[in-house]
Amino acid sequence: MIDETAKKFAELTCSLSRECSRKEEFFARCYNLTPAELRLLMLFGEKSCLSIKDLSSNLALTPGRITHILTSLEEKKLVIRKQDPGDRRSFNVYLTGQSRPYINNINTGHILVHKEIFDTLDDDTKENVLLVMDSLIVAMKKWVVNETNKELKVEA
Repeated sequence: MIDETAKKFAELTCSLSRECSRKEEFFARCYNLTPAELRLLMLFGEKSCLSIKDLSSNLALTPGRITHILTSLEEKKLVIRKQDPGDRRSFNVYLTGQSRPYINNINTGHILVHKEIFDTLDDDTKENVLLVMDSLIVAMKKWVVNETNKELKVEA
């Protein structure tokens, strides 16, 4: 017998994920980006350089997929790739001069979109949502680590 609470949690999680994807697709289109390009650019935050390995790890994408995204962003003149001087096998990704103001604009817009959504909630709900989301993220990360550790033990 399936636990009804777990079933409802699964349905809500999937629904939230779908709505977040729709929001991200809309937001990316506003900046003439794909959702993957948007996610990659937003990783830079205050940084001006990231390695392809860091990008791959943070986005959970293969280096080949990262290369494809970077090629598109290079064509848009938002990033450039340079060989890592410390490791000739590795490449680092740098923002171009024109991309920093663009990314700052995207980050501001991203916050404003979430403010619009958040402002539709009453004050008690806002407080609860923040607490629950923090707890949920911690629980999901813990679950992923545990499952990954189980996989590693099975492969060994």
